[in-house]
Formats: sequence, C-alpha cells, structure tokens
Amino acid sequence: MKHQPTKKNIEKHRANANQNFGLTENEFDEMLQEMKNGDDALFEQIFLAQFEETIGYLMHRYSADRSMAYDATMDALLKFRKRLLEGKITYYNMRFLFTQMASQFLTCLL
Repeated sequence: MKHQPTKKNIEKHRANANQNFGLTENEFDEMLQEMKNGDDALFEQIFLAQFEETIGYLMHRYSADRSMAYDATMDALLKFRKRLLEGKITYYNMRFLFTQMASQFLTCLL
C-alpha cells in the first residue's frame, strides 16, 4: 500500500519550504552539494527569495534607511553563504536565521 500524503503533512511540507527559501529539504541538500562544487544556484535562490524582503523588514523594524538595510542584508548574505559552505547552517528555519543575522549586522551599523 502506497503512502498517501495527508493534508496535515502537505501543509507541514509547505511551511518548511516557506521557512527555507521555498526549498524542500532534499532540494536544499542537493543544491548545497552543488554549491560546494561551484554551482551558485542555492546562493541565487536565497538572494531572490529573501534579499528585498529582509531589506524591507530592517527598514520597518529598525527605522533604518535603505542604504543601511541594504548593507546589513548584503553582509548577512555573504556570511550566510560562507556558513553554508562550512556546514554550519542546516535546513530548518533558515529564513528566520538569515533575518536575525541581518538584524545583528544592522545593529552594528547603527
């Protein structure tokens, strides 16, 4: 008998993907391995999924101007990439972690 996904499992899967730049755990693992081999598709996915949203969040949350929010988000993005390659970041709730990193970079600039 085949396993049939339940509505609860589907919703959990979607929530996990939303918290992880739209990627499933398998997609993330494959793209991370490819990134370690020189393919920056994962880095691009993170950038496209999160960069502008994080800038907006920082501007709203900290009343920062766009330039400071941009710099903090870019610093976080580069550090995030480095930590991914070092194996220090795993799949779960990466979006939250990225936003927190950007917030820390911004508070250092303020």
